[in-house]
Amino acid sequence: MKKIIVPIVFVTTCWLFYQVSPFFGANFLWFTLMQVFLTIIMAWMVIRILKDGTPSEKTFEDHFYDDHDYHRNNH
Repeated sequence: MKKIIVPIVFVTTCWLFYQVSPFFGANFLWFTLMQVFLTIIMAWMVIRILKDGTPSEKTFEDHFYDDHDYHRNNH
């Protein structure tokens, strides 16, 4: 988990900065460049999570949701 926390925090911080930049008078060029940059780093984050993340021990057949202890009705 420690390996993937850095991309998550970095992308979230950049995204939040992008969201509040209209309040600081950012121009159209800034928004365009930031959108391209955010798209690239979002893809980087997804690749890092899929590559370095740990797979779940639960299966879809046994647990419908991974983050909640909900068991499927038909099993």
